[in-house]
Amino acid sequence: ELATNFKTMQESIITTIHQLQTSEKLLQESLDLLPIPLLIANSDGLPTFVNTDFSHTFGYEQSEIGVVEPWLQTVCRSGEWINEIGNVYREGTVHLRSKSGDERVIDFSIQPIESRTIYLFNDSTEKFENQKKTENLKEQLHQSQKMEAVGQLAGGVAHDFNNALGGIIGATELLKIGNLTPEEQREYLDLILTAGERAGDLTKKLLLFSRKGNKASSAVDCAKIVNETASLLKHTINKNITVSVDNRSTFASIIGDDSLLQNAFMNMGINASHAMPNGGELTFTLINLELDAEYCEISPFEIKPGGYLEIAIRDTGTGMSPEIQSRIFEPFFTTKEAGKGTGLGMAAVYGTVQEHGGAITVYSEVGTGTVFHIYLPVTMETATATNHPEEISQGTGTILVIDDEELIRITASALLVSLGYKVILATNGLEGVNTFSEAKNEIDLIILDMIMPVMGGREAFTKLREIDSTIPIIIASGFAKEEDMESLKKEGVNGFLNKPFRKTELAGIITSILTKELL
Repeated sequence: ELATNFKTMQESIITTIHQLQTSEKLLQESLDLLPIPLLIANSDGLPTFVNTDFSHTFGYEQSEIGVVEPWLQTVCRSGEWINEIGNVYREGTVHLRSKSGDERVIDFSIQPIESRTIYLFNDSTEKFENQKKTENLKEQLHQSQKMEAVGQLAGGVAHDFNNALGGIIGATELLKIGNLTPEEQREYLDLILTAGERAGDLTKKLLLFSRKGNKASSAVDCAKIVNETASLLKHTINKNITVSVDNRSTFASIIGDDSLLQNAFMNMGINASHAMPNGGELTFTLINLELDAEYCEISPFEIKPGGYLEIAIRDTGTGMSPEIQSRIFEPFFTTKEAGKGTGLGMAAVYGTVQEHGGAITVYSEVGTGTVFHIYLPVTMETATATNHPEEISQGTGTILVIDDEELIRITASALLVSLGYKVILATNGLEGVNTFSEAKNEIDLIILDMIMPVMGGREAFTKLREIDSTIPIIIASGFAKEEDMESLKKEGVNGFLNKPFRKTELAGIITSILTKELL
């Protein structure tokens, strides 16, 4: 309540000070009774008075104000971090420490009056901590939702990986036997390549699904996310359920976080599959529509009139009663048996939709099925897409490949040589740093793995740049910590290559970087 009325209270206090200027003693006695921390400084910026509430909040008594912590002197003497609002108040929020060392989150307001300056403070620590707790609970909710799906994902993923590996191993053994025509050899090689790409594509989708971190806010192609989710679901839920996407939208770009959205769609799909134990149909339908002011006004969500993408997720399952529908988005509410579900999935979906400025509704009939309608605001921004050149560019120069996996070193070396490059190989970060130190004048670019023994890619990157701050470095990794990748982006890594990669991707990124360096 004090925080809500902070502006009104400070205006009242300033008025009171003006009225009591004639009596210094009466002024101090009146200010001492105020239920808000207050400090008065003289024309030299030195504190001369603090009231009782200030002492309770920060631990400094009136007799100690001449020897208070440096932050208080900063408040009184410096205005560099103060935002001036109009010509009346200066205000802001800072993190300050009390005399006991406790950190407090403080809203402040400053008002000069004749030869004095009045400082009003409001302790917002509890509100700030509650906000952080809410944010942490949201993150835990998203992660719990993912973990609920991991068990079901594991079986389907293992099945499809084994299928891919079976194709690769079988085709390889047939090639080793020999006595095959050139057409048969090409057929088996194509089979190996297709199976490898399918396994790699599944890995990339799983890494996206498992990503943890703050919500991103960039233009994403929601239709692409739905298609990828449908592909994952086909590998995950019972094979007697048909999964399909009916995309009738003309524009599906929204501002949001692809991981959170896929997480939501994935869990909704898994929930739908549980309602179809004997099989059925799961359909994602995308259309564009306009939501008018009247609809937005009566909606329980904070949505604005304009263009939206509607994603309808429909199943032909057992359906829900009106009572269950009314509670479907409640945290910890579940219709599953004890130990079979956390009851967090749909609550997290609800939160994700809210975070994206959208709305969600549900309609269901027992014995008929269920349909969820998600409405997300579209944007005119185009989702970023990575296009790899169809034509493979030949090049010249020497490339240092640092990777602990022998198979990766052999294949990367062969691909680079076929593209016209000379190749130097190193088996870990330390060997790579030493090799570059000795032959830096010969090397034009480095391809660096992230996870290696002896010295990892993160440390090796730093040491390589210490030797030569301009050497182009590409990070090639099948999996890396997000914090490491973000840090490397800030430090100017030249490019990222996701394993497994194709020859076209390798040629494209190297040509792009070396051409830019030459310019």
